[in-house]
Amino acid sequence: MPLDLDKKIDQLDLGKAPVVLNLAKKAAPLIEAAGLGNQTARVGLVIDASGSMEPRYLNKQVQQLMNRAAALAALLDDNGQLEVFPFHNSCRFYGSLPPVEASTAVEAMIRKTGYGGTNYGAAFEAVEKFYWPNSGRQMKAVVDDQPPVYLIFVTDGATEDQQRAMEAIRMLSFRPCFIQCISLGQDYDSNKAAPKKSGGLFGGLFGGGGGSSSTSDSALDFLVKLDDELKGTHVDAFDFFGTKDAGSLPDEEFFRRMMGEFPTWLKNPKVQAMMKTQAPSAGSWG
Repeated sequence: MPLDLDKKIDQLDLGKAPVVLNLAKKAAPLIEAAGLGNQTARVGLVIDASGSMEPRYLNKQVQQLMNRAAALAALLDDNGQLEVFPFHNSCRFYGSLPPVEASTAVEAMIRKTGYGGTNYGAAFEAVEKFYWPNSGRQMKAVVDDQPPVYLIFVTDGATEDQQRAMEAIRMLSFRPCFIQCISLGQDYDSNKAAPKKSGGLFGGLFGGGGGSSSTSDSALDFLVKLDDELKGTHVDAFDFFGTKDAGSLPDEEFFRRMMGEFPTWLKNPKVQAMMKTQAPSAGSWG
């Protein structure tokens, strides 16, 4: 069943967010081509607020990314809203933003959040707690009534909590949650080329800690590890690509990559077993 973009435009008042509307028009045919025209998902954006990201906030790259995420949420999300989780040393839920709010939200968000370090693990743990507050944080499959979560994770540097991050991603693999990671600072498409290695998969991983202005080789290496080699997961629920900056990829190519592995993940029998059709409201925390 194809996406009814006109219906979405009316329901979400997308005419008041022309940037998001234009992006949604570009994303819709690519979502349909991926076989997801009738797919519903909760769409979340987990966005790095480390010190090295500050130039990307100031030059509007982060707002550009949020606009693209908001377009996907408008088309896929059960209520058309984008759930936003900024993170640095810690992570907290910022809000569920309709397209109009998302298209101007970044400046106010970073004023409230501030900048810090880079802890992937804190971010993924916060996401798990938000969407599955009653899971008991157990490494076993959770079956619930909400649509699957499509999580967009954006970072530009190496994490300071490597082991915690891996454990948190393992945990999320036991939830109906797909993680699409975007690394900023270096172009990389897992379907076309291997990234430059420097010191092995973990060489210098803790040295960057978010302090460089672009994705370090060690950070990229760690994301490759998460994508290709992480053991102990219930299903493979992590994919990533790299881009020099938010504007490096044309909109259509960006959305094509965003749909790369999500359709295959949805068809996995283990994922199907975790999903039901009706969606209650997600929980939050104080």
